[in-house]
Amino acid sequence: MKVVLIVYLFFTSFSFGQINYGAIKGSIIDGEDVPAPFVKILVFESNNPEGKLVAGCQSDFDGKFQLNTLKPGEYNLTFTGIEFDTLKLEGVIVNVDQITFLEPVVINYVEFDCHYGVPMEPIRKFEDPFGRSTTIEPEDIRRD
Repeated sequence: MKVVLIVYLFFTSFSFGQINYGAIKGSIIDGEDVPAPFVKILVFESNNPEGKLVAGCQSDFDGKFQLNTLKPGEYNLTFTGIEFDTLKLEGVIVNVDQITFLEPVVINYVEFDCHYGVPMEPIRKFEDPFGRSTTIEPEDIRRD
């Protein structure tokens, strides 16, 4: 009887110990209310000055995501993708045994010249030992 009681107490305390987590759930859309698929979501501790990476996931084809098993606290989220600008969302609160639902996150596309696959902004600024600087523009790359 004592063995059964000890085993019962062990497993009930173990199962209750696993419940002390929360989750973040949301969706990502672009500026035209179209779901943004395959965006990476990174979760960082907000109280750590180094910004320790805690968790991460990727949005599905419909732009939806869910981050599970997060300890209660405050987090900073970073949204990034190949064709999207990087977006930071700070101060997301996670509570014990609750899902934190985010409003739809609006992320912008990076403007590319699709014909050449070159970003529209200046690419690189170089400075020589004499202090002269040169900026390479997209037109410089397109020259024959």
